[in-house]
Amino acid sequence: QEKERRKREEREKIEQEERIERQKQQAEEERKQRISDLKKTLLKEISPEPDAEQSDAWRIMFKLPNGTRLERRFFRNDPVKYLYYYVFCKEMELINFKLRTNFPTCDLPGHSPSIDDNGLSNTTSDMNLPLEKCNLDNNIVLFVHDLDS
Repeated sequence: QEKERRKREEREKIEQEERIERQKQQAEEERKQRISDLKKTLLKEISPEPDAEQSDAWRIMFKLPNGTRLERRFFRNDPVKYLYYYVFCKEMELINFKLRTNFPTCDLPGHSPSIDDNGLSNTTSDMNLPLEKCNLDNNIVLFVHDLDS
């Protein structure tokens, strides 16, 4: 009788651990799906890349924490949120980050999109500042700082 009780308790414990593991896996899959959906939504928000010949087009380079570089042209009057959206959509591992200039060192206004609210609803007014009002210029390199590392 005691052996049966122990076996039953052990079996219940194993089942509970398996259930918890399945819930964790499901939560992670749902999180990945939310990120994927958000990236698709944000990519549609970004204005089309201007031609290099356009006088109001700025080339902006991004240096990621892993050393990778991204490069894209934006219109000088595009909102700063497009920079955050672009990096978020192009880099799989970066979720919570900040964009910074190197010299002088200065954080850009705004923040990375939030997964929990589809990234769009918490755009503060500073996220809508045009690039030219953010002390940026053509051919600038921005450093991407991972706030979760």
